[in-house]
Amino acid sequence: MKASIFLNLILAIALVALTIMCVIQRKTIKEATPADEIESEETSIKEWRQIPIDSANLNCFKIFQDAAALTVGKPDSMNSMTIGWGSLGIIWGKDRHTITVYVRHSRFTHHLMEQNETFTVEAFAPEYADKLQYLGTASGRDENKMKGSGLTVKTMPCGAPAFEEGNLILECRKIFTTDYATTQMDSSIVQRWYTKGEDFDNVHTAYVGEIIGVWVK
Repeated sequence: MKASIFLNLILAIALVALTIMCVIQRKTIKEATPADEIESEETSIKEWRQIPIDSANLNCFKIFQDAAALTVGKPDSMNSMTIGWGSLGIIWGKDRHTITVYVRHSRFTHHLMEQNETFTVEAFAPEYADKLQYLGTASGRDENKMKGSGLTVKTMPCGAPAFEEGNLILECRKIFTTDYATTQMDSSIVQRWYTKGEDFDNVHTAYVGEIIGVWVK
């Protein structure tokens, strides 16, 4: 009987010692491994944080002068294009912050903007200028621009796609759509933008989106 009790005591001590060794080993491995090498499904998501739009300090002129990406669609059908035109504002209520983007009828993105209720506008650091140039010159009808750009696609809470590599993402819900009419434009604008070659009568559609989410790194 005493031998049995002694044996159980030895086994319990060995189990405790083994547990302590495992804990020490796991801690040592974690400390020796750089944080960016530890695999985690949430790592990329944690890089972004959502902030109140009132604290975003958005600069419309900088966003569009530096060029941004307009991205729309679903995982099985999406497209992105570079945009240098746009506006930020408040309309239909002081608490309704909006962004307006403009897409010609001929663009593949136009088709997707018509089909989807949400989209994103994303700003990038200057080192991504070549990626934005690609998004602005290649056609989504001819190739998979998402893959060709080398950028990493992510799906935002609103359901619209964006890219991991940006530094500012605006989630937008489409609330108003209208086509521009050349008959209502200054003649100099018509002459420059809507009378040459394939651009003849290829007007822009203005999409007003309510900004429903602001994400920064």
